[in-house]
Amino acid sequence: VNRPGILFHKSSVPHPARPNQSIPGRLTLADAYFLHQACMTYNLKSIDSRYLEFKFDVSDDDPCYETIVEQLEKQYHLENESIDDKVLEQIYGLCYDRDTFVFYGDPAFIAKLYENKNKELLTTKFLRISETTHQFIIEYKDINAAQNFSLPIGNLFTNRIHDYKILHGFEYEPILTDNFLIILKPTPLDKQSTIIKIDFYGVLLN
Repeated sequence: VNRPGILFHKSSVPHPARPNQSIPGRLTLADAYFLHQACMTYNLKSIDSRYLEFKFDVSDDDPCYETIVEQLEKQYHLENESIDDKVLEQIYGLCYDRDTFVFYGDPAFIAKLYENKNKELLTTKFLRISETTHQFIIEYKDINAAQNFSLPIGNLFTNRIHDYKILHGFEYEPILTDNFLIILKPTPLDKQSTIIKIDFYGVLLN
């Protein structure tokens, strides 16, 4: 699912009985929305965690982007702080988008489109290396795609994990939780490579 500003595929942590195999899948709208919210929350916290406490008051007849700017200014007095204009726009945008959801189209309409896999820029999969270690692999179609793709890539697990931690691949800024993984900077450092590997530890919860 490709949503504005972020690309998400659904994969799963392989089942314990099938090491070194991956299970492909696609995201539902709810899955994509969940991961998109997680990414926006992380970005907002990275700027300043106090903005996570902000609640968009939508009691106005027609709340809009300008409304949230006014509310943020009133609550945090941002005009008195030395914040870069670009960062300020990010704060406004993230606070607005985090609490705003727009769905276009008829929810009763169902369409199935032919998928041309030759046009896919990348594929993702999980490998189970051992009982508690796993590897997430991103493979791009070619070097050009690998060096020009910059959107975060997120994946949901079908099984939750605990005692989790990243082992290798910190340079790609992975976010690991008990039920999803997001790679913030999925561009291979080796300019001749088309593959990124993230190793992580996690105990499967059945």
